[in-house]
Amino acid sequence: MPRALKDLTVLVSAGPTQERIDPVRFISNRSSGKQGFEIARAAMDAGAKVTLVSGPVNLKTPDGIERVDVRTAAEMKSAVMSRIDKYDVFFAVAAVTDFQPKELLEQKLKRPHDPKKSELTIHLRTTDDIVHAVTAKRKRPYVVGFAAETNNIIQNAREKLKRKKMDVIVVNDVSDPTIGFEGDENQVTVVFPESERRLERQSKYKIAKKIIELVARALPRST
Repeated sequence: MPRALKDLTVLVSAGPTQERIDPVRFISNRSSGKQGFEIARAAMDAGAKVTLVSGPVNLKTPDGIERVDVRTAAEMKSAVMSRIDKYDVFFAVAAVTDFQPKELLEQKLKRPHDPKKSELTIHLRTTDDIVHAVTAKRKRPYVVGFAAETNNIIQNAREKLKRKKMDVIVVNDVSDPTIGFEGDENQVTVVFPESERRLERQSKYKIAKKIIELVARALPRST
């Protein structure tokens, strides 16, 4: 299906987000953005017009793709929600940071001089759920979510698929240090409401191409 997404518009979120603790520290995760960038490239190769909303990563934007750079979960949500009505398919590949400090410190947090004061408590709150905000819209695109799990992989993916009202979810096992995150290869399971398709270990671009093919077949005819 070389032009499976011809004439469709695709929005992809990719990479991590960062939540500031103080001017020099932040909370984030290990996402490199590689799988999201390959999804964007594969969607473009399949004929789609693609916009990529990316967290802070050190990756080159594929030629022909519009890129929007963000840093925080709030910035990513704003970038997605301000554009989402123009798109047919949303690939939510980004590893959005789930928590942020309740208090943003304006000055650098100093290390205590007293060696007995070795503990620090930072109170966290959850960030906004971007996928849920998209699927809650009355008129919404076809939504493909991504999940990184360490246990009960398929069970957790199916629960998330139903709870967030996504159309498809792609899940991988990040307890395996040789795939996902910083690596150039991945191994995933594409979970639909009534079926599953396991994609064995291969390059992230080949994984992306296969995901695009599976999603293209599942898209409603009116999309």
